[in-house]
Amino acid sequence: MNDADKMNEACLIEARGVDKSYTTKHEIIHVLSETYLKVFPGEVLGIVGASGVGKSTLLHVLGGLDKPAKGQIIFMGKNIYKQGDSFLEKFRNIHIGFVFQFFNLLPDFTALENVMFPALIQNKKVSIAKERAEYLLCEVGMKDRMNHAPGELSGGEGQRVALARGLMNQPDLLLADEPTGNLDTFASDQLIELIRRLNKEFNQTFVLVTHSQRVAGQLDRVLELIDGNVNSVNQSLVI
Repeated sequence: MNDADKMNEACLIEARGVDKSYTTKHEIIHVLSETYLKVFPGEVLGIVGASGVGKSTLLHVLGGLDKPAKGQIIFMGKNIYKQGDSFLEKFRNIHIGFVFQFFNLLPDFTALENVMFPALIQNKKVSIAKERAEYLLCEVGMKDRMNHAPGELSGGEGQRVALARGLMNQPDLLLADEPTGNLDTFASDQLIELIRRLNKEFNQTFVLVTHSQRVAGQLDRVLELIDGNVNSVNQSLVI
């Protein structure tokens, strides 16, 4: 799908004029400034930019974790930050999946239990949560490792478990913050190949923050965050 086609398609989630800043003892740091962004259903979107430019902050704002000082995040026609805490909690638990750079797996639980956790938060039956967690772990190539603790897994395996956990509640959008940041090139390529397969099989929408031009070159569309704003990147220039 080209950019002209996307302009005519309804987006899944949209940032409209978002501002976000942080105050330190010595200064106000402006991270996002009148930021506009559209994410379309079924795409794998990459966000690149220099370290500390605000890529993670943008993900957190999109995912309902960090309220902007100004602007709107529109999801299914609603400004999520105008709906109250109860709406935001449901929005995060039902519509959004998260994958973090450092996995954030619970060390005292098995891979299977970690993947089940988001469903249990929604008070789903243990048997149903277990069945879906097993299915997802098989999908991400962890069939033989699901009863292992995070400390017994390699970095690539841990990230696969984190990806399965992010998909547990069948989210509309999965936000991944530097998912390959702690992986070697081989494991990184395997993870991106897995994401591409899940995208095609389930029409799963992904937004990935990455510092890797190699990773960015394997995605559908890439935006660069510069001075608080996102700009399209010519994919032919991404290696």
